[in-house]
Amino acid sequence: MTPSRSTAIAAMLIGSVFAGVVLAAPVSTSQAPVRPNPAKSSAPLSEEECSGLGGKIHPSNQCPDTGEICLRADENGVIHRACITIKSGH
Repeated sequence: MTPSRSTAIAAMLIGSVFAGVVLAAPVSTSQAPVRPNPAKSSAPLSEEECSGLGGKIHPSNQCPDTGEICLRADENGVIHRACITIKSGH
């Protein structure tokens, strides 16, 4: 077998084994991590729910609906931010 023929056979075999497999592009380490936008929360959050989760409510211009944000630290010390979307008494 010549090198070019064995290379072609190997490519055919690899192609059939990995058919349909999509390889992910390498992740760049030079890019800063993407931070979630607290104004784009997937679930409504009230002031009572924030307090019940151990969070504190602060004024924020990132939350156009109410102007308030809930800040809470989890058990690992990671700070979570979410817009208050439901005001008390409404």
